[in-house]
Amino acid sequence: MSCVDLLGPAAPPGRDVPARLLATSRRERFATPRRPRLRVFVLLVCAAVLARAQTLNLDTFNSPGATGAVILGTNWVNNVTRNPDTIVVAGSATDVNGWGAGGQALDATGLNYVTVFARRDPGNLAPSLVLQFEDAELVTHTISVSTSLFAVGTMTAVQIPLAPWPGGFNRAHIGGWTIGGGTAGIVAFRMTFDHLALSATAALSAPTITQQPADRVIGVDTGTTLTVAATGSPTLRYQWKRNGTAIDGATTATLAFANTPLSAANTYQVDVTNDVGTTPSRVATLAVLDVRATHALAAASAGGFVPGKTVTVTNTITYAGAAPTSLGWQVLLPVGWSFAADAGTAPQTKPAVNATGLAEWAWTAIPPSPVTFTYTLNVPESATGAQSITGQLVVTQSAAAGLVLAKNDPLLVPAALLPHSADTDGDYRIGLVELTRVIELYNARKGTTRTGAYAVAGTPTEDGFAADLARPLGTVVTLTRYHASDTNRDGTVGLLELTRGIELYNYRVGTARTGQYRVQPGTEDGFAPGP
Repeated sequence: MSCVDLLGPAAPPGRDVPARLLATSRRERFATPRRPRLRVFVLLVCAAVLARAQTLNLDTFNSPGATGAVILGTNWVNNVTRNPDTIVVAGSATDVNGWGAGGQALDATGLNYVTVFARRDPGNLAPSLVLQFEDAELVTHTISVSTSLFAVGTMTAVQIPLAPWPGGFNRAHIGGWTIGGGTAGIVAFRMTFDHLALSATAALSAPTITQQPADRVIGVDTGTTLTVAATGSPTLRYQWKRNGTAIDGATTATLAFANTPLSAANTYQVDVTNDVGTTPSRVATLAVLDVRATHALAAASAGGFVPGKTVTVTNTITYAGAAPTSLGWQVLLPVGWSFAADAGTAPQTKPAVNATGLAEWAWTAIPPSPVTFTYTLNVPESATGAQSITGQLVVTQSAAAGLVLAKNDPLLVPAALLPHSADTDGDYRIGLVELTRVIELYNARKGTTRTGAYAVAGTPTEDGFAADLARPLGTVVTLTRYHASDTNRDGTVGLLELTRGIELYNYRVGTARTGQYRVQPGTEDGFAPGP
């Protein structure tokens, strides 16, 4: 809990400072009612804490949460706009001190600079910005700085030395402060205030950008993100601009684009700001090309992959306007999958047969739009679960070059829902001959001991498996694929696993045995009796 939490604000947020702040008697102006003893104790504790601090915030100008408020009786009344984290002085306000806080107990011991974070707004005629402090004995200390030090339209941090303090001023107990344009009250005062703080040194600096936003080239209807990274204190604030104009709501370290239209092509920059100053980033260029890239499973592979078989993907590139200077296609293949063949619009370079990892195609002689081609991949026997394929177009067009992700991103390739291994004719019925084959695997022996061991067949068999008569007893093996009856994946068919096959075989409709079954995820073998 902070001192403000314990003491409460000097003036309620959103309300004017009481009229006594404008009283002729300065003692009356900052007089405060008697506080309970607990409040006095809290004041003393807070003063001790603040004395050790390197920075003392006078006001954040937040709404709600500002320390100060408009001073009644000044022409700032009804001419100050309260924003979430700034106040804007406009309208008929003139160069008087029209904002302030009384009833304070601030310890400025060891604090030698005041930082005013503000901007000069169009129409300002006030030559000076004046900050006045008053201690508990009504001794005042006035600081004046030229408003020309504040940039027009851009938040600027101006650090001003506080010394020399006037003789007799009690820096350990500042009772109140005001800010504005002085006391003339003649010319227009137009400024926006963001933060007001005291500090021990002038070592604070504007943010340092450590990562600049990079240029991006994307395809229409795709997305990207511009990112900036910066260091500095206190809290950093961000404002992205498009062609020099602030983008509403773009106030984080990233600027994301999704389903980007051609009209988004422009220059982008971000201002990184702290209470000391603003550091603009480099100007990044976003090029949006009228190029689209898609990929999808070919009709023959729409049901997903089968381990040990192949999958075919159809790819389409379309472009409008000027033809690309070059085109490339890159695909990140699932682990263990390899390139088998391609067909369609012939590229000048393509992957080697059995290539794995990153497969690449390139066209230096650009074919007319649309460019359509397919490629076929070998699926390893060990493939399980859905796999993803990421594809992207590498394109250059005039002076622009970049990557365009293919939609869908990524392309998901599910595992095909296959019949039970015992269903060798794939009719989703297990007949007597098919059940007998499972019994044959179950009865595999090593000598006189039944092991139920099987292996993936090296030569074609009706179900792709064969009894393993050579496996030593007690040996655990890992197979590239398993029989559907082998629910614990140990390379053997046990009695309970055989019984499950018999259960599927024995499914009946009325009194007629049909052996029907269906794919049913979540069961011990992924199947269930019945159609």
